[in-house]
Amino acid sequence: MELPDPIKSKVWIEGNFSVKIGDTVIIRIQLYNGRNERRTRGGDLVRVWLAEDRLGAKTTAQVTDNKDGSYNAIIRTFWVGRPQIQAAIISPREVVATAFKRRYKCPPVLMNTAIFQHPSDVNILEETPCNYDNQIPGYKKVCNFTQENYNRPWYCGKPRHGRLLCQDWTMVADINLWNNGHDKQLLSNMEQELMSLKYTARKIMTNITLTVTEDSKEETVLTPKSKCNHRNKSVTWDVTSPTGYFYNNKWTNRQCSYSDLDLKSCLKNTTVILIGDSTTRQMFECIEQLIPCEWLTDTWSQSGKHRPAICANKSMDFNLIWKLHSLPFCTRNTPRHYFKSLSSYLNELSDSKRYIVVIHFYAHFLNYHSHVFYETLMDLKKGINDILARNYQVSIVIKGPHAYSFSKSPDHVIWMPDMYSKVYEKLILDVMKDLRHRIYYLESMDMTVCTGQWHIHAEQYVINSMVENMFSFVCSK
Repeated sequence: MELPDPIKSKVWIEGNFSVKIGDTVIIRIQLYNGRNERRTRGGDLVRVWLAEDRLGAKTTAQVTDNKDGSYNAIIRTFWVGRPQIQAAIISPREVVATAFKRRYKCPPVLMNTAIFQHPSDVNILEETPCNYDNQIPGYKKVCNFTQENYNRPWYCGKPRHGRLLCQDWTMVADINLWNNGHDKQLLSNMEQELMSLKYTARKIMTNITLTVTEDSKEETVLTPKSKCNHRNKSVTWDVTSPTGYFYNNKWTNRQCSYSDLDLKSCLKNTTVILIGDSTTRQMFECIEQLIPCEWLTDTWSQSGKHRPAICANKSMDFNLIWKLHSLPFCTRNTPRHYFKSLSSYLNELSDSKRYIVVIHFYAHFLNYHSHVFYETLMDLKKGINDILARNYQVSIVIKGPHAYSFSKSPDHVIWMPDMYSKVYEKLILDVMKDLRHRIYYLESMDMTVCTGQWHIHAEQYVINSMVENMFSFVCSK
């Protein structure tokens, strides 16, 4: 097996190292293996970005796979300075193939479980594995919870204790089958090695620094002239890189500016609902700092992180709400009634109140076949169409996948592989194609690629930028 070698692989630019602000730079990448032989097939996940740390400045390139072991990248210079071109082999095609293969051969790495508890004798407990289909390892009899799961498929092993029934399901939890050695029975030693951090996110040696100078307008930073809240919703669905850039660790959208954003006026008499996982929980915490509010539920430090939350500012008639997205959801001992389908959440909204609803689901679905993600998208689309038909004051925002390329955790390769991000983003773009003029898309890949995020939970300044970018479009003209 001859994987690409980041030391022997080559990166160069077409043209001069000295360019003007706003220019486009073309970058070529040729991958070589450890024996200094050219890779002759494509399929490797390669990412390229421009960075100047002293300025807190970064932007992402648009990369094209030429299918012959070479890659082209196009990047734009948004600031005056001396930025460096950076490139990395995020996942060789062999790792990508192995990750997809294990999804067909093996059950989810981190598998949801159901906790059953006797209604009168609380000491009688049993935990059984659950799945999106009715094939539960080790169980011939299953509980069909499709109806309880808002008509979304959900099956769990039937309790073996004679006094426990399917109706005694009380909590949602999970079990790590990888740690239990389950995959070792189904994957070869080489496949198991490929699913490690050893071959993930290796930077290619570049040492290429551009000299970017002012143009005739004498700008040091390119600043868009139009305001984001004057733009149509459909522009948020343009995910062509670069979608923007960081400068002083603050994000600027390529298409428009955030000037004159009055957040308090925007959010007066408004309920902001964030539905999702820990990423939307991070956004909740960011908004809470921007608009101080009083907690009406226990804080997460009191009740646990996977609990719905409500925070209110009575003087503004502003409510901030966080809810968990639908199953699957990796967690421990979380009451099952906290999980609803996305369409059911939207169906609960009033016809006349003003809402901003932010929806994100991604990482918890990476355990499962992509059809689970697709079917959840279709359920969401139905809910969106229904609420838009009866409430013209609701704004819907779908937050897309984000990158955590330089992960330091094997879990991020095994059960949450970053390589799926663009595949899942394309699913969102395709399913929501006919709604692009009616709802917003919060593109998150470019922000997290160019900043080299290493954890599923992005750094705070990146989350702050996501929130600001979102409100710059959603807040009224």
